[in-house]
Amino acid sequence: MLHIRLYPTDDDAIPEYLVVETRGRVDDLGLQWENTPLARAVRDEVGWIFSTQLAEDPDDRLREVRQLLGISKWLALQRPHDWVQVWDEDGLVAALLGSSPSFYGGVVTGDDGYDDAGETIVAEEVAKCVLPGLDLGFPPGLPSEVLDALDRGVGARGTDPDFVALLVAAVNRSSKLRRTSAVELLCNLFDDVDAGALRGAILSGFQNHSAPVRRELARLLEYRTEPAEAQRLALDLVFSSPKNEALDDAAAALRPFLEHPDVVSDLEGAVAPDGPPRPGSRVEAVAADLLIRRPGGHLVVARRARADREGEPMFWWALRKLLANPHDDTLPTIALFARSPRRPSWVDDAVSEARLTLPAGDEATLLARERQILG
Repeated sequence: MLHIRLYPTDDDAIPEYLVVETRGRVDDLGLQWENTPLARAVRDEVGWIFSTQLAEDPDDRLREVRQLLGISKWLALQRPHDWVQVWDEDGLVAALLGSSPSFYGGVVTGDDGYDDAGETIVAEEVAKCVLPGLDLGFPPGLPSEVLDALDRGVGARGTDPDFVALLVAAVNRSSKLRRTSAVELLCNLFDDVDAGALRGAILSGFQNHSAPVRRELARLLEYRTEPAEAQRLALDLVFSSPKNEALDDAAAALRPFLEHPDVVSDLEGAVAPDGPPRPGSRVEAVAADLLIRRPGGHLVVARRARADREGEPMFWWALRKLLANPHDDTLPTIALFARSPRRPSWVDDAVSEARLTLPAGDEATLLARERQILG
């Protein structure tokens, strides 16, 4: 059983409607609970004690504790002049945080007032669970200069690369700790700082930035950077092979420039079967995704797929792109893959899912048709 005790610092009793509001807000989160959260609310002399029976499974129990800590933090922010205490009968909260926390003024407090270390531990533990739509405010550890800029404006600091780096770091930290509203407010400051300084901060260690910071690059290059420089920076970033979602964000920054001949030429060179030294299949696949957005781009990808057909099926990434973006001109190529005795099951599944009607005819007819289309 986990308990959240809420009691005031003045003489007024906490109203019963707060219990109803708190339960309703928790229900709106749509969380998966083994038991009803905050199912019991007992009124004592001055306040309320909310109690929840925790799950039996250790992993589920830990998840629920983190969720309830987040709800306690939210409740403390709603009642900044009241105390909120959290504890459980098995000592799991104390073991997780080092002690059972008390919130006042919306933050964790200790014997000497604000407990920065305790607030940080709570923030990091709560960030390990998902609390959709629950606004927990600004996380601990943000630079005072950045918080001051939210109140007073950026001013002359907007041209200072050190301040811009602090702003980017603040967004990264807020995003890591799932503080969505804080991220939105901080990102608003990006418009008020020097574009060159912001580009430098985002491109430096692009892979390690949070998604909100990486995605700002697309807007920055499209609207606040000279086009030739923007194209070069976006291309260089894509071909530097950032990993996973960072590569997708790099590709998004390149999309506004897909009509530029130099951009198209470099992308085609990465995909073409007889192109320059390969940048790696991940970058080649992203280049294919970008080319398919252009008229005729599917033909470049189809030529690559044709060249890879005799290779191992594990390298048939270009076929996956064709199946995800069906086009009449690529159906003969897809049909030849679909007839290969070496094809893995995902080929048939993808053809079926895309509801493709593949052309009939023997292999020679299909090869002739493919050669006519692709050259």
